[in-house]
Amino acid sequence: MPRNKLRLQVALYARPKHPDSYHYALFISPKDFARESTSTKPTTATTKHHVKNTLQVDETTGAATTPWRYEKAVLTHGVESEPRLLVRILIAKLSMSREQVEEILQSVPIYQVDDDHKSKDTCNDDRKEPPKKLFNCVTWVRDACEALQTQGAIAGRKLEGWDEIERKSVAYVNQKRAQSRWDGSWKGGSRGVPLMDLNGGQEIVE
Repeated sequence: MPRNKLRLQVALYARPKHPDSYHYALFISPKDFARESTSTKPTTATTKHHVKNTLQVDETTGAATTPWRYEKAVLTHGVESEPRLLVRILIAKLSMSREQVEEILQSVPIYQVDDDHKSKDTCNDDRKEPPKKLFNCVTWVRDACEALQTQGAIAGRKLEGWDEIERKSVAYVNQKRAQSRWDGSWKGGSRGVPLMDLNGGQEIVE
């Protein structure tokens, strides 16, 4: 088991066209949070893991699609350089190496489902079709957390349930918004992206 265990964070990003919802990602970060801003080495920098829609055009038919795909990004310029990143929530220590954790994340299933289909349970009774499965960046992060838990990557205490993680994450964004964190009237520190320890309830970066 690594001595300086990596940390697992949930990251919430602003969606300007959808201000009441957020884009979700997972960060794998070093134990020393100061190194998130100073490390330029891919082996020690924070890495971002998420799924995103990508525009693809069929060369034969010209038809455009936006399939989901997994993406890993190495944040060698620090988390502060991430556009639209609002907050981070520390949810666990990791008991595995970076390579082992990334192998698990890369294996989390991706479903090519119409993102506009909002219901998990509805189906067309006339056609007797099975229910469609909702898939988006949030469900992928949820499934990724479950995979890390079941495959032994989480050190120490068990992860909180996803509903509770999501609720507290959104509440933290709302708290920072109420504090005017992202406008000119903010009176706190100006450096860093807000970071809260979910287990301890302590704010590490304001």
